[in-house]
Amino acid sequence: MKKWISRLVVVVMVALLLGCGGKTHDDSPKQTIFSISKTGNIVTDKTTKLQWQNNETSSMHWERAKKYCKNLTLGGYNDWRLPNIKELTSLAKLNKVDVAKSVFRHTGSFYWSSTRGDWTHAHLPYYVDLDRYSDNKNHAAGTFRAFNVRCVRGGE
Repeated sequence: MKKWISRLVVVVMVALLLGCGGKTHDDSPKQTIFSISKTGNIVTDKTTKLQWQNNETSSMHWERAKKYCKNLTLGGYNDWRLPNIKELTSLAKLNKVDVAKSVFRHTGSFYWSSTRGDWTHAHLPYYVDLDRYSDNKNHAAGTFRAFNVRCVRGGE
């Protein structure tokens, strides 16, 4: 009976490893795509090399969001900025598989980008809905709206 139970345990362990692609917890996307600073306030995307603010902020108007990021000092860095639409959508695409949500302190759906709209919305800045992002679907809004902010450094 003991041999049978031991064999069953081995079979179950092998099946579990094969069922998750042979990855252990340490190989999860969270561990391989992002690294988190010791303080937890900065998340580095190892793919894009961007560093993201991981502090919760209150929602704010677009002009204030740009100024907030420009004046931010975090982790000894003072070159923070509001992310452009491409950078912000890189997080939104990861949110579709809940990778970014498991790493970042998530405060809300809508986040400002520094990018202004295309010719149809040239005067309006883009924002991204991190909870319901669909590829190539960026939204423009008036600068008076109050959305969340996640500052970034590096890239561009």
